[in-house]
Amino acid sequence: MIRIILDKYLAHTSKAVLAYLAGKISRFQFAFTPALSSWLNLVERFFGKMASQCLNKPRVKSKEERIVIITRLMDDANNAPVIYYWKWNLEDIVSAFN
Repeated sequence: MIRIILDKYLAHTSKAVLAYLAGKISRFQFAFTPALSSWLNLVERFFGKMASQCLNKPRVKSKEERIVIITRLMDDANNAPVIYYWKWNLEDIVSAFN
């Protein structure tokens, strides 16, 4: 059995996807994190910020200049980290599979 934890993004919870997954239950077991509380949302936001600030907007003349911009964003994020307190514990995750 393969256990997969997903966030509640619409692509994962649409009727068509859930119908497809229902036929795969013998091999896969799916659990969904609570809406708006997944660590995946934090990762998506970080890379969205990186895309808008480092990849989409600034015009650069070289690959090296792009690397400097990305490195600056990473340094800023590491110098002022935002601490996220995960609200799920092991029992919550296990119960999501039952």
